[in-house]
Amino acid sequence: MISRIRPFLHNLSSCRSGCRSVLFRIYGNELLTRTFHLSAFVLQAKKDYYEVLGIPRNASQKDIKKAYYQLAKKYHPDVNKNDPQAAKKFQEVSEAYEILSDENKRQQYDHWEAAGAAGSAAGASAGGGHPGAQWQGFRPSMDPEELFRRIFGDLNMGKSGSGFSGWNFNDFAESQFGFDSAQEVIMNLSFEEAAKGVTKNISVNVVDTCPKCNGKKTEPGYKTVSCPYCNGSGMETFSQGPFIMRQTCRRCFGTGQYNKTPCLECEGTGNTVQRRTVAVPVPAGIEDGQTLRIQVGKKEMFVTFKVSKSSTFRRDGADVHSDVTISLSQAVLGGTVRIKGVHEDVFLQIPPGTASHSRLRLAGKGLKKVNSYGYGDHYVHVKIQVPKKLTDRQRALLTAYAEMESDTPGTVKGVTMTADGKKLATEDPGGTVTRVRKAVYSSLDPEDMITFKEKRKEQKDMLKRLVQMPGDQKHETVVNMLIDAMLPRIENARAVLEESGFIPGMAFPADLRLVDALSVLLEGTALFGELALYFPEFVEARWKNNDVRAPFSWSIGFCNSTEFYDENTTELMYLLGQELKLLPRDPRYTNPYRKTTYFKEKEEFSSKQRGEQPDHWLSEEL
Repeated sequence: MISRIRPFLHNLSSCRSGCRSVLFRIYGNELLTRTFHLSAFVLQAKKDYYEVLGIPRNASQKDIKKAYYQLAKKYHPDVNKNDPQAAKKFQEVSEAYEILSDENKRQQYDHWEAAGAAGSAAGASAGGGHPGAQWQGFRPSMDPEELFRRIFGDLNMGKSGSGFSGWNFNDFAESQFGFDSAQEVIMNLSFEEAAKGVTKNISVNVVDTCPKCNGKKTEPGYKTVSCPYCNGSGMETFSQGPFIMRQTCRRCFGTGQYNKTPCLECEGTGNTVQRRTVAVPVPAGIEDGQTLRIQVGKKEMFVTFKVSKSSTFRRDGADVHSDVTISLSQAVLGGTVRIKGVHEDVFLQIPPGTASHSRLRLAGKGLKKVNSYGYGDHYVHVKIQVPKKLTDRQRALLTAYAEMESDTPGTVKGVTMTADGKKLATEDPGGTVTRVRKAVYSSLDPEDMITFKEKRKEQKDMLKRLVQMPGDQKHETVVNMLIDAMLPRIENARAVLEESGFIPGMAFPADLRLVDALSVLLEGTALFGELALYFPEFVEARWKNNDVRAPFSWSIGFCNSTEFYDENTTELMYLLGQELKLLPRDPRYTNPYRKTTYFKEKEEFSSKQRGEQPDHWLSEEL
């Protein structure tokens, strides 16, 4: 009987149901009904809907919706008015979405794809199928523009009045078809906010239940009614010629309910796009361009961070780099400097001899590692600030240092080379270089210094006993005896030194003959200085004699130039120079051991002025 029946397939291009019952023409007394679970198959070029949407075959409905959302925006004809291929691509994308978004149709499509691989023989043996029939195409049951409007809704399209161009994709989240797109937003952060982490509020569009109808989709006070087109069945039946057809109701879309008074606020969708403030927890150490996924109600939101550059720090992953400027003395001698850290201020230790552009590492003081444990490092790049303006004292100190510097690659301005290969300052305003030189070179050889100190101690003990002796006549006699004893010894020492070529500025000699001569000269000159300060009237009387003044003037200048005296003896020689007027006398200078009164040029000091404590007193050790 079946072989006698030739079915006449109705044109199903406008049918929207995935399952259709087709009635065959009656031959004899039999009626044969056959059900096809098809979606309007036609013999067309085979299409891979998964490939059209660019998704894997195991993609979730969310992935399918997201892919369609992106491609629909890209290929919509209103956006690509001058590209005819875009309309074709838009139709293919809509066709693929209509199949894959419906679980039943997707299951059929996957089944036919698998069956098609078995060949036409398998298709024929399955019964009733056309030999070689497989899923070769789909004729959409809905116009792509209609599908687009239903998915993206009339929510904004109708309000804008400008079609697609007036519709904001970012405002759309859901529709009555369940389409839900993930929203992407940009959040600007300062470097400090990204480094330390912060919670920032951001305003986003969220689709939520309509506040007017509470999701009922009708105007308040109204309800949906039974669909008059399908009598509440959700399916409508119609006939065409000898065929009877059933399909999903085009008015209620299979729900059986008809919304006669749709809510004006949500236009019958039950949802509206609402502006919400969302608190975004920014993790510490986030980098520029990184994206954070957060849940906002029933939807996901992707927040991409844009971190502004810092004026202090340069970032390299979890490590940060910054610069610090230090002084010349800090670079040479070392020290500490306070710098700005990522989390707090830090005192950075500067090692002695730090060179410019050195890099110092602060371990664990960088940024927090977002995807792992721990912190990065903070690298500080050192820059040395060379002074451009110097005071006279600063210049003199640097000049004195240049005299002592042994590894100068070239020359130093203000410093020249002597005939014996030593460096010497060409200018010394105020005598600062000389005083520095004296302070540096005031020490003798360690062994000779012990001997010199012992000799000086003997001299001081002798002077104390001499001062305690009663009577000025005895004092004068002893002073003259000491001066007469020192004169020939100083003359002999001078002759030895001049014969050997020893001049001030040379290192302490190793020749024992020169050592003895130099020691006699240093010790004798120091003793003469103490006599002149303790017994000024007696020494002044002898100083008027050139036989005394000439050799001792030479010895005083020579010993000061050698810079072998210690600090106390150097101070003694300074006071001696003022006492004998070898140096410009300080107006405040007073020798308490002098019995007569000094006069400053054109100014007499009163007794009250003489009673004031002077700046320079004889050392108690003398």
